[in-house]
Amino acid sequence: MGLCLYRDGSDRVAWHGDRIARESPRDTMVAIVSLGARRPFGPRPRSEGPGLRLQLGHGDLLVMGGSAQRTWLHGVPKVPSCLGARISVQFRPRWGENLRAG
Repeated sequence: MGLCLYRDGSDRVAWHGDRIARESPRDTMVAIVSLGARRPFGPRPRSEGPGLRLQLGHGDLLVMGGSAQRTWLHGVPKVPSCLGARISVQFRPRWGENLRAG
């Protein structure tokens, strides 16, 4: 489990792919629960093409599974009109169990 605090609209996370997905020989999964102020979450394909702009609000659950962790990037952009803090709670499989073959 991991936590990220976005204090206001100036806190952001650049486009990235999770390390666990790059290092795993299998598909991985992450579940994200959003707590607090509504903020955009942007997934986009690693290859060129349009992305999405999802608005995650308090209590929303986002699950990225299958090949999404390997084939998509994601980020949280800055927003000038954010009305409060947001906490992102991420749940991932245990690292060792995720990499075992079979």
